[in-house]
Amino acid sequence: MKRRILLLISILSMLVLSATSETMNSGDEVVTCDMDKTIPTLFDDWIEDISCTILEKDLFDTYMTIIPYKDLYYVMGRTIAGVKIVIFKDTGEYVKELQLQDPIATESMTIIPELEELWVISFGNIIHKYKLDGTFLKRIKLPFSCTNIITADFPDFLVYSGGGKDEKGSIQQHLFALTDFQTIHQLFIPQWGTQSNPYAPFSLYAKDTNTKRIYVFPSKIDTIYCYSYLQKKMKPYYALNFHGDFLTKDKEPAGPSEDKEMNDIITQNKYIYTHTSFQLVNNKLVFKLRGKRDNFYMIDLNSNKVYSFDKLFDLFQTYSYNPFLGAKDNSLYMIVREQDLNKHYQSHTCSYDKLKQRLKALPATSNKWILLKINLK
Repeated sequence: MKRRILLLISILSMLVLSATSETMNSGDEVVTCDMDKTIPTLFDDWIEDISCTILEKDLFDTYMTIIPYKDLYYVMGRTIAGVKIVIFKDTGEYVKELQLQDPIATESMTIIPELEELWVISFGNIIHKYKLDGTFLKRIKLPFSCTNIITADFPDFLVYSGGGKDEKGSIQQHLFALTDFQTIHQLFIPQWGTQSNPYAPFSLYAKDTNTKRIYVFPSKIDTIYCYSYLQKKMKPYYALNFHGDFLTKDKEPAGPSEDKEMNDIITQNKYIYTHTSFQLVNNKLVFKLRGKRDNFYMIDLNSNKVYSFDKLFDLFQTYSYNPFLGAKDNSLYMIVREQDLNKHYQSHTCSYDKLKQRLKALPATSNKWILLKINLK
């Protein structure tokens, strides 16, 4: 018995040492990031320029995600009637609105480059397939829960179950699976915590095609994971130490008082209760927290340094739940109202020529949505 206890202590010690390593991240060790000791920075210091595109039609109340692909933008957002997906040209010209089977049940979308298809996930296990021009192709039902998908090494996909605990809420009691939809090849991150229903986060995956890696930041888990195409493994990559401020799955309310407890957490800022805007741009991971901390964070993948900032370009303050809607190469994408920009620049100087020119050309009474492409250095 004594030997078993000593062996257990030894194993736990090795795990702790691995989890607190601060060496350069090769992917073999977890790097701990002390989120109380981030480097304060100005977002402007990272920006090269900002370009603007006026969206031709005002079709959304709020925005969820953008996928820039070739010369088109695939935009998902919400209205009082539920989710919409609209295709725009990169000039802002309206192309098409997808006819969704059930706007309320629609959860996420992804583009499959190898097939030249747009996939829309709904009902926790159904994929609706479209041509890139928005033409409906077919609908398939999966034998397991699925709220988010990304292409790994095609024809394999990394699938997120949504994290629920009911019969449709996990994939063999795991959060993630590697699958070709014929066979489940591997399972990652055992299901834990109290969440009862599948959930589709706004931004879960950040893909790096150069290194063949997918960075993953699951809901209610204070760790960023990395899936490697080459190793076909998902490993903890960055352990984010918020010193007890982060609402992890073991702290999540459950039971009869769940709604009230969660409302108190949100209204009283007891914890960091969610994160959004998880994107990869110029070898940097970016995300925003909500709750007890509302800052933006940026992790440099080359140095493992963590930077933080609380405002955007020219100290612009956004109240959007999910400000950075997408990313491509060295660019972040966000959508703002014209009047919000005009109001801001009545008391601030605009530092970006393309943005300045666009604002001068806007009619004073106009309040269209403007898509901003923020190019980072």
